[in-house]
Amino acid sequence: MKLIFTITTGRTGSTYLAKALAGVDGVTSTHEPAPNFAAYMRRVQHNPQFAMQFWEQAKLPAIQAVDTPVYAEASHLACKGFIEPLLCMGVNPYLISLRRHPREIAISFLERQTIPGRTQHGLMYCRMPTDPLALPFHGWEQASDYQLGSWGQTPGHLAG
Repeated sequence: MKLIFTITTGRTGSTYLAKALAGVDGVTSTHEPAPNFAAYMRRVQHNPQFAMQFWEQAKLPAIQAVDTPVYAEASHLACKGFIEPLLCMGVNPYLISLRRHPREIAISFLERQTIPGRTQHGLMYCRMPTDPLALPFHGWEQASDYQLGSWGQTPGHLAG
């Protein structure tokens, strides 16, 4: 089975991509399905070994239950600590990088109250400046919500 995941900050069209890929014969395409990376992302930030357990015990069995030769999952969370353990397991997925203008992403995060380290959605879906593998952001506590949303888009923030 071929696996496809996205590398993205979020708010870049992953839902649209999932719907487009779902229209291709032989492809099962989803957007943030269960078992969901979001339910485990915070724990993985501080315990990377947990990502391997998540793959082995939850995610890969769910993917193997799919009856198509290609499984595509559009989620900005896969690249926040989950791809590296998958590679260490010898699984080499295809990766699609999604981009959108940084200002549009930051505004979208603001509109959805998804601020890294500050809001409930920000804690669930974003890395925090205090996470071990996140790009440092000294003085982030004094930064505006817009600045934190912009920080969350930096390349060092995506994959640890």
